[in-house]
Amino acid sequence: MKLKELLKVKNISEAKLNEASEIEFKELDSTKQKQVQQFVKFFGGKINTIWDGIHGNIVDIKMSEKNWRMDTQDLKDLISLKIRWIEFDNQTVSIGF
Repeated sequence: MKLKELLKVKNISEAKLNEASEIEFKELDSTKQKQVQQFVKFFGGKINTIWDGIHGNIVDIKMSEKNWRMDTQDLKDLISLKIRWIEFDNQTVSIGF
């Protein structure tokens, strides 16, 4: 059975299948652009991908260093940037905001 047929049988729209879609930096409103710029500055990296979805936004940033150790002040600074969650994978950090 093809995916479209299966979705129809299960009564699932293709839009519901994708929780997020890739967007460009310029598609974010100015407040979120500033927020992403602060993330990039904090990690000394560059933007890989930005996602917009039903649960908010996600940015993947390639960090300048592979290993990252945070102290309590770093954690306080991250919290002040209004993140929802953060995930590290080797040299990439993903941030939900």
